[in-house]
Amino acid sequence: MGIAAILSIGGALAIAAANGANDNGKGVATLIGGGVMSARRALRIGHLATLAGAILSILIARRMMNVFQGSGLLPDDLAGQLSVMTIVAIAAAVTVALATVFKFPISTTHALTGALVGVGLGATGSVSWSGLATKFMMPLLFSPIAAAVLAALSYYLLHKFRLAMSVNEETCICVGERREWVPVTGAVAVAQRSTGSSNARSGELGFANTPVELRSISLGIGKADECRQRYVGKVLGISAATLLDGIHVVSATMLSAARGMNDTPKLAALAVGAVAWGTSGPAVGLVAAAMLTGGVLAAKRVTRTMSRDITEMNAGSGATANLVAATLVILASFFAMPVSTTHVTCGALFGIGAVNGRAHWRTVGSILLAWLVTLPVAGAIAALLATAL
Repeated sequence: MGIAAILSIGGALAIAAANGANDNGKGVATLIGGGVMSARRALRIGHLATLAGAILSILIARRMMNVFQGSGLLPDDLAGQLSVMTIVAIAAAVTVALATVFKFPISTTHALTGALVGVGLGATGSVSWSGLATKFMMPLLFSPIAAAVLAALSYYLLHKFRLAMSVNEETCICVGERREWVPVTGAVAVAQRSTGSSNARSGELGFANTPVELRSISLGIGKADECRQRYVGKVLGISAATLLDGIHVVSATMLSAARGMNDTPKLAALAVGAVAWGTSGPAVGLVAAAMLTGGVLAAKRVTRTMSRDITEMNAGSGATANLVAATLVILASFFAMPVSTTHVTCGALFGIGAVNGRAHWRTVGSILLAWLVTLPVAGAIAALLATAL
């Protein structure tokens, strides 16, 4: 194996690791935001489900690989070339890594597309614009809009169904003892006010360096991260809360597996041309391992943005978003359509946030801006590398 092949495989593994860091927690972010489970448990499910989806992608890998080796986009003498795949991998990896550092959930698919365009323009000054529009941009632009509309409609209908089944939301009120440690000088003032005396001596109260504990009963509305919203009532004789939690976990697992199935062949395409592998299996295996490693090491940053900052959610809204996103991504995978799991997942959350009025539009705007700059940033890096080399 030559140096060029090693660099190509190394670039593919780098973008796979960056992909895992940016994407592995997206499918399970609603489990965290909806209070179903802790971030550690949710991410463990996300990593394992992504790995399972990556392995299953061997069944559909070849068609997706052809797309992301530049077939129909780059000139025939560039598509699938070792040097081209290396440049694409490096440019996309840098773009996704930067987004992860700043906690932006961007699309690896978008970064790869931008890098393919950039390397084509940098190397020959031309790409197939019609191929770019039909094979890449149409699915990338249509999928988040479809996700937002379907999620909004599904959430509205399920909300009406919940009310018809007399399944109501539970209000959370926190009651308990509050303990507060105060300095000794504060304790003196409290003692004087409670006794009406101003003659308390420091020696009697023990003016040591030990603070005094004050206790009182408090009543208040729990914060989102302290008190989980639940549903009360039954559906077909089963507790609504238990049933919904189960559906939510299944939907998150499905979405994570669908992401692994859709993303792995795209990344494996960058490595498979480096070595004369007769099948896609070895490349898929290496990419799956790198995605798992990157996710375990650095998935928490973007997961936090997805679970808390886009919209407030509960188990119902989270499960709805996941089911819509997972269905779209699985369908796209089998038809070899290069949709972005990030765009689809975020689009579903945007739609639900718009319907329930709980979207954090400033964060949504920041994410959309990050999406807009992903393609040109990756393209510029790839064009510079292609020109330099």
